[in-house]
Amino acid sequence: MIAISQTEKHFKYIIWIPTESGPLITNFGEVNPPENFDISKGQLSHVLEEIASSALNLLPQFQISLDFNNVFVSENLLNFDDYVQWKDEQSFNSDFKQLYDTYSYPFSKSLLNVHIKKSIKKGIIDSIQDTNGELRSLGLGIFSAEIGARQWFQASKIDSYAIWRIGRNHLDQLLIVKNGEFDSLVTFKRLKKTIKQKHHLGSTFLSNNLLKEIQSSFINELEKFNSVECVYVYSCENNSKNLKHVLDFDINNVILLNPFDVIDVSSNQSVKPLKGATFAETGIGFRRVDV
Repeated sequence: MIAISQTEKHFKYIIWIPTESGPLITNFGEVNPPENFDISKGQLSHVLEEIASSALNLLPQFQISLDFNNVFVSENLLNFDDYVQWKDEQSFNSDFKQLYDTYSYPFSKSLLNVHIKKSIKKGIIDSIQDTNGELRSLGLGIFSAEIGARQWFQASKIDSYAIWRIGRNHLDQLLIVKNGEFDSLVTFKRLKKTIKQKHHLGSTFLSNNLLKEIQSSFINELEKFNSVECVYVYSCENNSKNLKHVLDFDINNVILLNPFDVIDVSSNQSVKPLKGATFAETGIGFRRVDV
């Protein structure tokens, strides 16, 4: 199996095989496409071919996590067919429906809508066919990391947890899960001593409380986050000083979302923790796999 995550125009990958003791990573790395890379033009095939060449004799079975820049998301506050149809008619014209495919998912008593350009979707399918591969699943950023938290660190066994993605230019995301269901998704700007929300989907109670605690941790020592039982943190940026800064707070229930902490690697190659956490969004490649 080949798990791939995209961050902007960079691709991380983990190649693994099943064994009696669980998944075994046989190879991993990063691919940087050329300038002017465009998924919608089928150029993903160049990335897939390079990654597949590292998979030896494995059939190329890809599970891919896209960067949020390839989609945009919206929310329907009521999950009723008549309301959803009315909302779509008010929000989107016929040109939009010709250009985008929309996928909707239950989310905190509402619907989360993921809109992806048909040209990008076709570009992915064409690239998979060009490499004689198979697309097993297609995910999205922090949602793929949440799958990793469930499969690698057994997050599904606790009542509430958050995934904290520390991004470029202090722009972060926070995904909260409560009782096995998605509760909220927040994008926020992390300033020196405060936080500014940029975008919010879902419930506000847990997310607002957790954001207050995160903001407090910038100023005062904090023993643990109380809004949720655990916070899994990661960054897709190599050598992220901001991620190291958060870990240096030494908050009890903060866990680095590093798959190499729990999955065996066939080689003797060591992976530093912060580097390992840049692979967090390959979590989609481990759906329904016991680790």
